[in-house]
Amino acid sequence: MPASRAKACAETAGTFLVPASGVVPAALPWGRLEADGPLWQRVPSRDEYGNLLADFRMLFPGLRRHSRDRQLRTLRLVGGVLQRYQNWVVFADINLRMNLLWVSIRARPGLTVEIPAAILEEVPEARLLAPYWRRQR
Repeated sequence: MPASRAKACAETAGTFLVPASGVVPAALPWGRLEADGPLWQRVPSRDEYGNLLADFRMLFPGLRRHSRDRQLRTLRLVGGVLQRYQNWVVFADINLRMNLLWVSIRARPGLTVEIPAAILEEVPEARLLAPYWRRQR
């Protein structure tokens, strides 16, 4: 694994939600804010034991155009779901400019559908993009 990927994995383990825009205030009870940077530098591909991670992505249509209060409400709802799965979630990033949530989880059959379904219960306007599985190389 390249040094930048290993560093990203070590630094992001346990991160639940990392807004990629300065629009959200720095204090959120369930996560931390980090500076923008390319996802390939921040998204871990393996957990601390070397096991491959699974990913899924969700769109939140129009989220960036909503009021700051509605954005925060949505982020809190998503954060609450991710906290319920905190033993499985390794990394999460929400990019408000793209209205996109990226979540990396420990691989378990059905979890890439179970977590998005829980998010959909809280935020019905969210849309699941095709889950993404990494291939062993």
